[in-house]
Amino acid sequence: MCRFLELQASLSSVVAIVLLVGSTAHGQTVARAEGTVTICGQEVKPPANLPPPGSPPVFWLIVPCFEAQGGQPVVEAQTYVYYIQSLAKISRPSQNQWTPWSEQLEQSLIADFQRLWGTNFLDNLAVDV
Repeated sequence: MCRFLELQASLSSVVAIVLLVGSTAHGQTVARAEGTVTICGQEVKPPANLPPPGSPPVFWLIVPCFEAQGGQPVVEAQTYVYYIQSLAKISRPSQNQWTPWSEQLEQSLIADFQRLWGTNFLDNLAVDV
């Protein structure tokens, strides 16, 4: 199962934060390698390696989207990425390195968007948890 924290900016960008939930015992949520999720109009498959059974939600992806601009960023996409310092914290499924979701991580993502807002690239910014 994936959870999304969507951070939206009209006229500039939308960023989807994807959390992957590991399988758990007792019939709770099970993350499966098959199936896809749709992020910003694109289907994304879960990674081949999943978090260990019983894992808490993990920080999996950051996906910048530019739907309001016809799929193109107002400024070069790498410029936005520069301000998203949380990218260094994402899980690395191919290496079985998992970053658990935490309040600190959420605050880091909010700080990323405060930095983006401070650039004056954006006309509107909203965080939807």
